[in-house]
Amino acid sequence: GAILDARATAASTWMALHTHGQNKFHTSTGDGSELRFQFDMGGASDPGSMNIYGGDAATIGVRLNGGGDSYLLNNVGIATTSPQNKLEVATSNGTYSHFGAIGATDGHYTGISLGYREGNLNYRKAAIVQAQIGDGAARGHLHFLVDTVADGNSAVIGDSKMMIHGTSGNVGIGTAAPTSGKLQVAGSIATTGAIAAHVGSAVIIDYASSVGRIAVEGVDTGTNGVLEFRTRRSNGT
Repeated sequence: GAILDARATAASTWMALHTHGQNKFHTSTGDGSELRFQFDMGGASDPGSMNIYGGDAATIGVRLNGGGDSYLLNNVGIATTSPQNKLEVATSNGTYSHFGAIGATDGHYTGISLGYREGNLNYRKAAIVQAQIGDGAARGHLHFLVDTVADGNSAVIGDSKMMIHGTSGNVGIGTAAPTSGKLQVAGSIATTGAIAAHVGSAVIIDYASSVGRIAVEGVDTGTNGVLEFRTRRSNGT
């Protein structure tokens, strides 16, 4: 039987086992009496904590701290028993693993940072975030942040290099206000392939056989395309 068997009756309001201070649990003496679990109950104003040790009885594999940092050294799986990465979440069709804020204040942004980091909040040079617009419907702009300055600062919303507008769906590269079309680029565009625009017929701009060209294709194989050059006012008329 058990060396210690502490139980509370169904009608009892007392705890089955009430301890103070630090409690440690070891393997059997036949297994070397190695430390595996340690519970620190804390004091009058101190938080409690728990350590789970690895096979060497020295490395803390899991630490839960009620008032400080907690961590797990090995892979963590949520809804999976065989995680292959540090964090693996198995989601079903149509569900999400959510990262974000609990508020929708205009201009507030949250997301995930990528790449190198230090033991502080510096050098977070790349991130993907959503910036709220405060419209009451939790809509926001999706930004890809890249801080290109050679310093120790981290990327902020002003470092957005590409974004998807939260109300129009327009994509902006080099601009945070893509209002001129589905794709708006602030700056030069270089391409090694063709640029094609289809509105009934097709306008193709490309570079082939050392010759640049602008081609207009007809709406079908029996119709020639027509190329026109027109001027218009800034309001589009």
